[in-house]
Amino acid sequence: MWKHHLWNLLGRSWSNLLSALSSSTLSVVVFSLAIPVLVFVAGFIYNSVQAHKEKRTMKDVLRSTVMPTLIGAGITLVAWLCLFGWSIAATIYRDHQDLVSSISKSKHNQEQSDKEIINGLQRTVKELTNKAPQPKMQCWSQNITLAPPRNIPSAMSASEVVVFCNQERKAPLTVRVDYDQEPILAGPIAFAEGRILSTTEMFSDKQLFFKLDSPSIKPYQIFIVTVYGGGEKPPLSQRVVIESINPER
Repeated sequence: MWKHHLWNLLGRSWSNLLSALSSSTLSVVVFSLAIPVLVFVAGFIYNSVQAHKEKRTMKDVLRSTVMPTLIGAGITLVAWLCLFGWSIAATIYRDHQDLVSSISKSKHNQEQSDKEIINGLQRTVKELTNKAPQPKMQCWSQNITLAPPRNIPSAMSASEVVVFCNQERKAPLTVRVDYDQEPILAGPIAFAEGRILSTTEMFSDKQLFFKLDSPSIKPYQIFIVTVYGGGEKPPLSQRVVIESINPER
């Protein structure tokens, strides 16, 4: 696979070099190879005529013709190698800049998408709250599949589970999320308002456990749990269990 990427890099570097010089491969061949050959042929003919007049050997003719041609061709070749090396370095740097910009843009788009989803869910929750009678204590969850993050190489998939409850759950709390497959890593746990959590977390088989020291979960307040999977299919939540550590509170 690395050979494919290497040839791709060399090809794009050569194209960038020709673009920077406003040139083409044909002109490079003509001026860098064809002209030295023509110079050699013309010099050889001239030196042959002179050698015939001065009665020199063919070996002297070749020596006097080949050496200047080789020196000129060598200088041209070194110049092109230097320019090509510069183009490779410039292409790698440009690719790095594009990757950094792409990651930043992707992260911003993901944050905007999450914000829109959260705001839409909150509006729906408020509408349901105004219409529904006072229910018993209950929590709901919804899975959202995400694109795998570029900054975590081992993560091939990602998902979020959006959770909210109809009544206040006072911290400290224990939260258990059951998944259909074992996640390889837990991501951030956050509230829609951007409040900072104090948590401790651990995995056991297909379950994620974490202790929520603060803040308490307010009625219909959404919080999100993100996990990453090692396969193409992301881990999806099947059940969320929230329990108070001190029920008397």
